[in-house]
Amino acid sequence: MQPTYLPWVGYFDLIKNCDLFVFLDDVQFSKRSWQQRNKILNNQNITTLTVPVLTKNKFYQKINEAKINNKENWKKKHLSSIIFNYSRHKYFKEFFELYQKNIIKDHEILSKLNISLIKTITGYLNINCNFILSSNLGLNKKKEDKIIEILKITNAKEYISTPGSVDYLGDGENIIKCGFKFRYRNYKIKEYNQKNLKNFVPYLSIIDLIFNHGKNSIFFV
Repeated sequence: MQPTYLPWVGYFDLIKNCDLFVFLDDVQFSKRSWQQRNKILNNQNITTLTVPVLTKNKFYQKINEAKINNKENWKKKHLSSIIFNYSRHKYFKEFFELYQKNIIKDHEILSKLNISLIKTITGYLNINCNFILSSNLGLNKKKEDKIIEILKITNAKEYISTPGSVDYLGDGENIIKCGFKFRYRNYKIKEYNQKNLKNFVPYLSIIDLIFNHGKNSIFFV
């Protein structure tokens, strides 16, 4: 999976069901995608937190090449927004300190920030999984061939994908032909109590779940 910013719950469901999780950090960066943004609640409405990225004349840059525009005051905005919207939640203090430690670091590359946050959240939820970067594997193929190359290098037995990959993986026939098991992991949303809300709002960053339920969030992943 591409390393995204503060991913939704389904992202961590996939991690929880894997022994090895590969961050696809050497694929093309997509502006205004989940790679640099995600959603939280703001006064019962949805708001988006976006990490600014330098993109001028960099259309073909990869995720691990995308630099954060730290000239913009985005850190203060994100921290202030989260404090304003979640500071009265039961597990705010417990998790906010972990988030803040990642944000205040001088991350230059977007993927490094995202991966650091994902690993922090995975550790907080006591999910046991190994991580590697695709950029460290010396790959030179694309899409399905890239996946197969990763499976061979890592001596994998089974490839678990998300339904979003169906456009280029289909039923996984080519992966299966290469001797690997294949299946899609379709996360089914589990509703949880959201402070001050009567109707559940899905598809938010996992931090919404964590501020509401702390380490018990693992039961919704």
